[in-house]
Amino acid sequence: MAETPPLLDAETFAARSNGRVAASDPRVAPLLAGASAAIRRYCGWHIAPELVETDVILDSDGGDLLVLPTFKLREVISLELKRKSYTPPESPWESFSEEDDYDWSANGEIYMRSRKLPNRFRSVRISMRHGYDLDAIADLQQVIQQVVTNALASPSGATSESAGAMSVTWSQTAPGVSGGMSLLERDLAVVNLYRLPGRA
Repeated sequence: MAETPPLLDAETFAARSNGRVAASDPRVAPLLAGASAAIRRYCGWHIAPELVETDVILDSDGGDLLVLPTFKLREVISLELKRKSYTPPESPWESFSEEDDYDWSANGEIYMRSRKLPNRFRSVRISMRHGYDLDAIADLQQVIQQVVTNALASPSGATSESAGAMSVTWSQTAPGVSGGMSLLERDLAVVNLYRLPGRA
């Protein structure tokens, strides 16, 4: 799978800064990549853009409902369950088809019609196409815009500087902290909309 692009690209970031930051600024791309990676790790999935993931291995609990690590499922390409027993060269995986065996929803759930899921770790293998379009996550991109803008404004983390009669104070990302990659409560309210259930 090709490297996943950041949730907000440098050109869009620069355009939204109203010319205050250039897309070619060497600090911008690493900060956008870092903010995107942190949010994806926190949420537990890549979020956007749409992409194909193959041979994703999941646990299952023996029921008939499988919850996938996505909120935007577009296609189930293949679904396989691990056999209880097999004899090589027989595959340890048994394939199932949407037509005969299961239904799926766009929010990332699969309901098994033909049989129960195994009650075992690492017993499901799935390939799927999923993820939001980048232009559908404007709220999340605005969070990244704010976080990266704050990091650029005060890379040293200073909250203010003075020289003679002149004084500059930067916006704070936490009490007494300016710059860095901190998320405010208002940011988490948006990010949590994309966070998978059960994330610690």
